[in-house]
Amino acid sequence: MEQQFNPSAERSPGAAPVVLRRVTRGYVRGIVLVAAVVALSLVIAAWGLSSFLLDANPGGETAGVLVLPVTLMLATVAAVPCWWQQALSLLRGNPRIARLWLLFELVLVAVITVAGRMVAHTELFAALNIFTLEVVLAFLVAHLVFWMILFRQIYTVKGRPLWPWEMRDSRVTEIAQLQQMWDRS
Repeated sequence: MEQQFNPSAERSPGAAPVVLRRVTRGYVRGIVLVAAVVALSLVIAAWGLSSFLLDANPGGETAGVLVLPVTLMLATVAAVPCWWQQALSLLRGNPRIARLWLLFELVLVAVITVAGRMVAHTELFAALNIFTLEVVLAFLVAHLVFWMILFRQIYTVKGRPLWPWEMRDSRVTEIAQLQQMWDRS
């Protein structure tokens, strides 16, 4: 399924990038899921550490039990279509549009987080605190992870990372092939 790569082919400055491998919808769905899990994990870890160090509740004192989980789930559900559209724009060779989707996603996540905190009977300026910033930064880091995985798949000829025992098997096969070539010559 790999496409031929010709590094000496000339391209105009506005041309789409040379795609080395095909990216399927299933692959993009998988990295969107990974990005969502990374974002939620980072938010939970950051909130836990901040609430421990600052001795403060991320949802405020009057927040109900489900306010924060519902807010985070809404933010994640809002970020998923943004990640999908970014993958499409990157695959089509429009990184400028992908950057706009990134900005839109971060603003949307911040608005949803502030709205969720305001539902918890927090004032607007009280909702703009370290916990809201941590959500936006966690989604930014997850977004960068999403881009790194997608770029590695699109623009490199490297295969997937191998476990040490898988590398050993490939080395044994490679050594056997080299020995056969040596014996023939």
